[in-house]
Amino acid sequence: MFRRALLAYLLLWSGIWLSGYRFLDDRGRSLWGMLGWEDNGRPLTTLVMRLLTRDGQLLDVTPLPQLLAIGLMALTLVIVRRQLQAPARWSWLACALPLFATPLFIENMAFRFDAFSMSLAMLGAMLAAGALWSPRAYLGIGIAAGWLLAVFMLYQPAVNIFLAMCCLQGALAARQSGPARLWHDLWRALSALVLGLLLYYPVMQHFLPEAGYSAHHAERFELAALPGGAWQNLLLAWQKALGWLHPGALVALGLLLGMVLVGALGGATWRRRWPVLLCLVLSPIALFGLMLALVNPIWQPRAFVGLGGVVACWALLAWHLRPGELWRRLAGTVAGAYCATVLLQAWLFGSLAGELQRHEEWLLRDIADRVNTQYLQNGRDRLVVEGNWVWPPVAERIRPLDPLMRTLLPRGLQEGDYWNEPALDLRGLFEEVVVTTPQASPPGAVEALLHQSRYYRLWWDGEQLVLSLQG
Repeated sequence: MFRRALLAYLLLWSGIWLSGYRFLDDRGRSLWGMLGWEDNGRPLTTLVMRLLTRDGQLLDVTPLPQLLAIGLMALTLVIVRRQLQAPARWSWLACALPLFATPLFIENMAFRFDAFSMSLAMLGAMLAAGALWSPRAYLGIGIAAGWLLAVFMLYQPAVNIFLAMCCLQGALAARQSGPARLWHDLWRALSALVLGLLLYYPVMQHFLPEAGYSAHHAERFELAALPGGAWQNLLLAWQKALGWLHPGALVALGLLLGMVLVGALGGATWRRRWPVLLCLVLSPIALFGLMLALVNPIWQPRAFVGLGGVVACWALLAWHLRPGELWRRLAGTVAGAYCATVLLQAWLFGSLAGELQRHEEWLLRDIADRVNTQYLQNGRDRLVVEGNWVWPPVAERIRPLDPLMRTLLPRGLQEGDYWNEPALDLRGLFEEVVVTTPQASPPGAVEALLHQSRYYRLWWDGEQLVLSLQG
């Protein structure tokens, strides 16, 4: 099972880890070797990534972190199979693959430095769910809370995998042992979650800054506003998630839900049916989980790792609820079709990211040659950058066709973007970035214009050299 899962995930994410694209934060981490995850409440990520550092400076050993992440994904599926005592069949593997085979995990894998810690957090969430099955209730709750503390300190949204797997385990256990087992499992899960949060709270208070990006996204609703705010967040989260999915994936999800309903309602008494239906109703909460309580959650695909848990929960429920071989092959086929759409979007992103990388390298090299020539000839030392990056033709044509690509693909240099500096500094270009509105034509005399193309203009403005991007 490990080898099969490893090969499947290697194929799925090959377009990304082979592209070598520096995605957002990767530019600064590659250039400056910065760590700093503790400022986001993730001190364990900083500790883990220090294993890849030298003298406190992060080393770029791409694609090793991404390959290690893929190995953790395969290991996680092995643990899930053992927890559910499932046979090593291809149909079961196909139903379990969506745990990581989700299009919204593309962004997580695109971060060459973060992919490993994010996958490690999801493995910890799975181990936390498995610990609840311990025959000694309080010991199991304590172990699960410890794993959840580690998950929070690695990557907070991964705790939603724990919620999804608790729904799956509770439904299957109640199907076999009766409704009382469901309440028992839900009590354990809730206790472990609350205990894990209590343990994490002082860690969060210590590391999170009082202001800035992390503090803004960590703000919580007041108690009176929590029900309404959480409900609105849940609706918006599902609206965004479904809008990012490939149409074929939406069809596959509909079929999986239908199979779960058929499996839950057939061949069992109502006493054994309603716990499965209850877990099916609760499972969509795991898409965003605890982030529903935040006033300003991060509405980016990387925060939606819970979707993989929800889809895997539905697919594995469909597989386990009925024993027939034909039925299970059908569930595996539908789940495999869903994974095929993820493969398509992952390869599309990898292809476009590679195209962006080549375009960016070529364009910045062209700019660097011209800028450095002007510096050498005129002794100037100030470069002003204005405007936005122009998309290469391939990306410009494909982006409008896929909402997920419009969200995921960075625009390169753009006004006000923090990552302009490392993008330029990687090529030895950065001196100073001044955010301005692009002008229709350079001020002053026409002879001030040094170069013009469809992508940028280079011109003199008094004592400074101005790079105007044409986007």
